[in-house]
Amino acid sequence: MFWRVLAAGEPRAVWLRVTGEAVGVVSLSASGKAVNVWIDPVLYTAPHARVMDVLEERARKAAVFVGREVVE
Repeated sequence: MFWRVLAAGEPRAVWLRVTGEAVGVVSLSASGKAVNVWIDPVLYTAPHARVMDVLEERARKAAVFVGREVVE
């Protein structure tokens, strides 16, 4: 999933592994420096470079920043 987003830059669905249900969207940030995962109502963001480190097995984990729920 992440490889397709990082290679093409197109948003993709996030699937719940247990049920196969689409629960959100993953996409690159506008600057391309972060990976955003939107699982309603929360936005998770990780630095693109750290995500690549994990995917290429140079690191075991990456920092993830959690946004607040949308307050109306």
